Amino acid sequence: MYLERIVHLTTLKLDFERNYVREQKMIEKQVNKLYETRRAYNSYGNEQFQEWLLQEDTQTTPDQELIIKHRYLDMIGRELDKVEPTAEKQSIVRMQEEQQRHQDHIRRKLHLRRQIEEEWKTKEMLLLTKIGEEVKREARIEEQRQKVREEAHRKLLQRSRKQVIPPVTSNRTRNKNNQAILIVL
Repeated sequence: MYLERIVHLTTLKLDFERNYVREQKMIEKQVNKLYETRRAYNSYGNEQFQEWLLQEDTQTTPDQELIIKHRYLDMIGRELDKVEPTAEKQSIVRMQEEQQRHQDHIRRKLHLRRQIEEEWKTKEMLLLTKIGEEVKREARIEEQRQKVREEAHRKLLQRSRKQVIPPVTSNRTRNKNNQAILIVL
């Protein structure tokens, strides 16, 4: 973290210096343009100012150095103020993302659990339905067997009744009037 800040501050310093050099070059170009187009005033003060701007080895006064230093420190302070809340925000965002992932994980587990429970309930209902159908089928089969047994028992009773009652024999006798009488024993 410390090295990152040093690198960041160095980058800021270099950017500041580049901007400063760029501004100086722009001023120099503007002055040259004015000079070339003959718009520059011929007054002695302006010429001195132009020459001062065009000098390569311009030395800054202590006041200018102090102003530049304060500017530089202010710029660094503003950048640090931007970086610190950004780090806090990133930390908060990371925590929120982690919480979101955790909640999503729990939500997926609960959804999967509900899905499995529903599948088990469906399978259980299917199995209970099959068992119910099997019980009904067994009941019908048992009912048919009972009917067959009852029918067989009824037929057996009828046969046994026929065997207990002797067969009808007919004896024909004649009475006085020569009429045939059938005696059933």
